Amino acid sequence: MTDTREEDSSHFFNTDYLNKEISLASYKNEWNESLPFNHIIIDDFLSKHNCEAVVREFPNFDSDSWRIYNNAIEVKKLLNHWDKFGPETYKLFNYLNSREFISQLETLTECPSVPI
Repeated sequence: MTDTREEDSSHFFNTDYLNKEISLASYKNEWNESLPFNHIIIDDFLSKHNCEAVVREFPNFDSDSWRIYNNAIEVKKLLNHWDKFGPETYKLFNYLNSREFISQLETLTECPSVPI
């Protein structure tokens, strides 16, 4: 199913989604020194306001919207229809997939993204 929602460009590149006290670049040493593979953990990554907005509109755990996998190697629920998520969640997904955010990850990891 194709999502026909128009993107709200006023929020597409809105850095207010992230906690203002966090700079991804400040995690570079932690990224480079982490074992057994490069990784970081960022507590309170999202701003409290935006996190609460996404939580409020997130589909209920018991919603029929979820697709359920329950087999020998996985037990999970997923929802890959963007139109089932609320507007704040949709905006957050857009931001996390934006060139602005991806560029920060590329700088942190020194790993360029693969062009789509």
